[in-house]
Amino acid sequence: MCKGGILLLESLLLLGYFALFHPGNQAVLPWGKSPTILHKVCDFPFLFRDPELMPILAGTLVSVYYGSEQNRDVVQQELV
Repeated sequence: MCKGGILLLESLLLLGYFALFHPGNQAVLPWGKSPTILHKVCDFPFLFRDPELMPILAGTLVSVYYGSEQNRDVVQQELV
């Protein structure tokens, strides 16, 4: 895997830890001009095709929306 790929994975892990069980941190993810951080994370379709990377993206998405109805709605809309 190239350095850019490793940086992307590390960023996704960091975002997951940032959001996990922290409603205040989850609340800032959909803020700002579109596309927001939350929208951008949902726009990684190529990660869903890679069996090695999919668990990291899936875990990050769950961390981002677990307990946050607003974030869950955004993720649902983006992944449809």
